[in-house]
This record gives sequence, structure tokens and C-alpha cells, in this order.
Amino acid sequence: MTETFSDWTSYDAWLVKNYEQYAVYKLDEKDGKVVAEYRDKSTTAAPEKK
Repeated sequence: MTETFSDWTSYDAWLVKNYEQYAVYKLDEKDGKVVAEYRDKSTTAAPEKK
């Protein structure tokens, strides 16, 4: 999934609110906006512990 935010503060607020549900795997800044690509944590396998 992809979400576009007007600035880093908007992204930070979204991340705090949705941290338990979504895993962000890519962040870009395009034309002054923050673009986040993320997955639902329930469909993402947890990394193996060594």
C-alpha cells in the first residue's frame, strides 16, 4: 500500500497512530511530499531470530 503525506510531521503522526498495524518498508520524498510504502503486519512474516 502507498500513502502520501504533505510533510514529515503528517507522516510521523500517521506512523504513531498506525505502528501496531502497518510495517513501512520504503520512504521517499517527492516534490516536498513524503511517500510511504507499507504492508499490514498481519500479512508480513516476522524476521527470524538468530
